[in-house]
Amino acid sequence: VGCDVEIVQSLAKWKRYALKTYGFKPGEGLYADMYAIRRDEETDNLHSVYVDQWDWERIIEKRERTYNTLISMVNHVYTAIKETEDYLANKYDFLKPILPNNITFISTQELEDAYPGLSPKEREYEYVKELNGHSEIALYVDTFDEVDTAFRDTVSKGATPVLEPTTEPWGHAPAILQTRREILLR
Repeated sequence: VGCDVEIVQSLAKWKRYALKTYGFKPGEGLYADMYAIRRDEETDNLHSVYVDQWDWERIIEKRERTYNTLISMVNHVYTAIKETEDYLANKYDFLKPILPNNITFISTQELEDAYPGLSPKEREYEYVKELNGHSEIALYVDTFDEVDTAFRDTVSKGATPVLEPTTEPWGHAPAILQTRREILLR
């Protein structure tokens, strides 16, 4: 091929490995652009066997792991994306901005209150019909081993379990909670 390549099984694990290996400090982070083939992916109108995924990871102190930090980080990333869109639209008049000026945040409880007769997935689809920019709020832990503890802790504070943590063959441990913003702040 003429260049070095690295085959990564999990972008999330690779980012954390790189942050540690290269000595990143709190407040610093990295950007990754991954191209992948997911040969076992079931394709549909949203999923393809080819993936071009960009992602970033930043080291934050434990005390910064708050709802407000999450909102602030998402707003910083969104602002950068919006400023890039505006710059390109000004430079090339055939491009028209489509993103809203601000990103919208909503909790699963707010979705349930707004669309009580719909399933969780149907609520998401109905809600985003009205928007052009939103962010889903998720818990973060350092390792997949901590998912069970964080899940139990959040349930003990009043969240409703939707999907208990399960460890996938590739090491990912997804879990879904239905909660209110106040529970995440406790």
